[in-house]
Amino acid sequence: MAAMRKDPFMPQAPFNFERLREGQLLTIGEREWRVIVGQGHSPEHACLYNATDGLLIAGDQLLPRITSNVMVSPIEPEGNPLKVWLESTLRLAELPADTLVLPSHQGVFLGVRERAHEVVAHHQQQCDLVHAHLTDMPSASAWQLMQVLFPKLRSPVDHLMALGETIAHLNHLLAAGELQRSLGADQIDAYARTV
Repeated sequence: MAAMRKDPFMPQAPFNFERLREGQLLTIGEREWRVIVGQGHSPEHACLYNATDGLLIAGDQLLPRITSNVMVSPIEPEGNPLKVWLESTLRLAELPADTLVLPSHQGVFLGVRERAHEVVAHHQQQCDLVHAHLTDMPSASAWQLMQVLFPKLRSPVDHLMALGETIAHLNHLLAAGELQRSLGADQIDAYARTV
C-alpha cells in the first residue's frame, strides 16, 4: 500500500464531480458519445461510444492483450466485482463487430465482440482452475489459490493485485454457491468446493 500511495499517477480526488449515467449522451466537439458504464475494474468506469464513427473509448474496461485487474476492494471485502465486470463486458459485446476500440493500454483494435468473449472465457477458466485445485485439495487459502492462478508474480504490487483478483474470483464462486468459506484455526479463511 505504501508503494501505491507514492504513485505519481494517483491524483487527489476532486471535491465534487458530475456523475455520468448509463446511456447519457455527451457532445464533445462534433461527436455525440453514449456513456456505457463499466464496473468491476473500478466501481464506475465510463466508456464512451460514438455510433456514427464506430468508436469506443474503452479505457481499462476492455484491453487488447491483457485483462483488466478485477479485485475486491478493502472497503467492500464481501463484494462481487467479477460479477459486475462480466456483466459490463458482455454489454460491450453487444456493440457492432467493426467498432474501433480505443483502450487505455497497448493499442487500438477491432473485434470488440470477440475480445469481450475472450476475456469472459479467461475468467471462467480461472474459476475452473480454482475448482480443479480444490478437487485435489480439500481446502486452500486465498494466498495458496493466488499462486495457482498467478504463478509468475514478480513484485509486491503484482502480489497485491493478484491477491485482490483471486479473492474476486473466490467471492464470485461463493456468491454462486460453488464454494464455501470457513475460518481456520490459524485465523485464515479456507475455501472448499460445495459441488
